[in-house]
Amino acid sequence: MKIFPRENKKVKTTKYSFPTSESKEIFYHNNLGNLVKMEKYYNGKLTESKSITYELDLNQNWIKSESELTRKERIIEYY
Repeated sequence: MKIFPRENKKVKTTKYSFPTSESKEIFYHNNLGNLVKMEKYYNGKLTESKSITYELDLNQNWIKSESELTRKERIIEYY
């Protein structure tokens, strides 16, 4: 895994010997460390792209996350 801190990006590359192929996953994060975009490539061609949006509370913790397929909600109690 290669990490590009200035771009908030992580790249995971996997090479297969039979059949000869390569897959790559690129993960983009925002300044808070939340995953905002993921791209999957197979032999250099984009096969999947997923974007995630977040709703944050006053302490910058996400309480809702939404992508094309999923929606997650969580409750955080502060004392």
